[in-house]
Amino acid sequence: MNLLKEQAKEAYLEGVKDGKKSLKNRGFGNITEAQKMSGYGKAAITKLRDNGEIYYIRNGAKFLYDLNDLDHYMQRNKERA
Repeated sequence: MNLLKEQAKEAYLEGVKDGKKSLKNRGFGNITEAQKMSGYGKAAITKLRDNGEIYYIRNGAKFLYDLNDLDHYMQRNKERA
């Protein structure tokens, strides 16, 4: 039983480390970075932006997407198998 608790604790701590690493890599990014991070296509990200579902910054014709917000959107909308 103690071995099981210790393994669960180690797995939890490893997950926390991985989560902190992934947060460091986020911020704002262009459409290509948003696609790589999320796995969504250009049209899907554009639709999320146009529908006001994710935050972005517009600089002329260029858009920068809040990658943290995109990740939160994905977390809120994930489904269990």
